[in-house]
Amino acid sequence: MRVLLIAALLLPLVTSAVIALRAALIPRAGDPVPQAEIIVVLGGGVEDGALKGASTRRVRAAVEMLGPNQRLHFTGGLPDPISEAAAMARLAEELGVAPARISVESESRNTIQNALFSREDLAGRRLVLVSSGFHLPRAQLLFRTAGLDVVALRRAESAAPLRRAWSYLREGLSFWLNLGRVAAWRLGIIDYSRS
Repeated sequence: MRVLLIAALLLPLVTSAVIALRAALIPRAGDPVPQAEIIVVLGGGVEDGALKGASTRRVRAAVEMLGPNQRLHFTGGLPDPISEAAAMARLAEELGVAPARISVESESRNTIQNALFSREDLAGRRLVLVSSGFHLPRAQLLFRTAGLDVVALRRAESAAPLRRAWSYLREGLSFWLNLGRVAAWRLGIIDYSRS
């Protein structure tokens, strides 16, 4: 029993360290990814209709790297009073992106739903994911599990070291929680269809 308790405590910490090392290898957003057709921006929070810092950084990074033949896809529900995706699309338009180059998925509440609910818009296309470094390894796994072709990752994250450290620790738990969600979804225990 004691060994199981120690393992249960160490597993998220080791996972956090592995994720941090993996994320350090992911290029920062900025350089274009010419082989990608769509830049997928994952929501980082919205409050009272205003984007939180993570979402704003992700949108700015995606707009900066947007190539002439690429489009942006914003994903994230959590309406407050508008969804993360809608608020991110609005910022992209304010930054000069034509609405015809933007698609939005506004119903998802977590990363696996980001992937599943975006499949219709993204299937058969080459994607680059833009998110915070701590989030990208899990997001890549979930998007690929959903059958989507992720060809590159780009990170846009806070420069605050304590905030990043906390995010990596939290992600060590989230990673295992999401693996459980994927297993339950694959076994038919959880239904991630749109309600």
